Amino acid sequence: MSDALRSLGVNQHSLVVTYDQLNGAYAARVWYLLAGVFGWRNVRVLDGGYARWVGTQGTIETGPAHSVACGDIQLSAARPLLRSTEQVEQEKQRPLVCALRREPFQQAHIPGSINLPYPELLNPDGLIDTLRVAEALRNAKITPPEELLLYCGGGINAAGLALALVSAGYPIDALLLYDDSLNGWLSDKHRPVSSGQVTHP
Repeated sequence: MSDALRSLGVNQHSLVVTYDQLNGAYAARVWYLLAGVFGWRNVRVLDGGYARWVGTQGTIETGPAHSVACGDIQLSAARPLLRSTEQVEQEKQRPLVCALRREPFQQAHIPGSINLPYPELLNPDGLIDTLRVAEALRNAKITPPEELLLYCGGGINAAGLALALVSAGYPIDALLLYDDSLNGWLSDKHRPVSSGQVTHP
């Protein structure tokens, strides 16, 4: 990943701002890898993404990207925040928290999961609503800094959920991510799957 960032002109002291054209989850994935997995904290996510930027009359460019000089960033060794399917199968302590919307969650999820849909933590303008995040945590009876194991369909909305939780004060080091998520879990038909609404205790 260091090579990819250097090719974009990122230096050791650069401030990286990520954004996307959807609900911020893809931008959050880049943020999570940099800030969480590699411990590089000089990265931010543009709240509301491209749509919010356009809506506030932000300057827009068109055409090919500008050429840049090669950067010198060197990321630290990866930290063990990403979890494999095999590790999730053995998980006994950390709550499993699924960031999928309610309907797909009810269709299939890993047994014992809590549902905190990432899109429901955004306000109508697409900005992360920390009050909604705090309320969702209370309803799920989750108290920071309890370690959580986040997942979704393919590891994207789970990163968005991690961003929303950190925005509300949750420590990023307590947020592990099941990288293959439900796609990986369902790849073996012998793994248990639950469906239906989950009632929180």
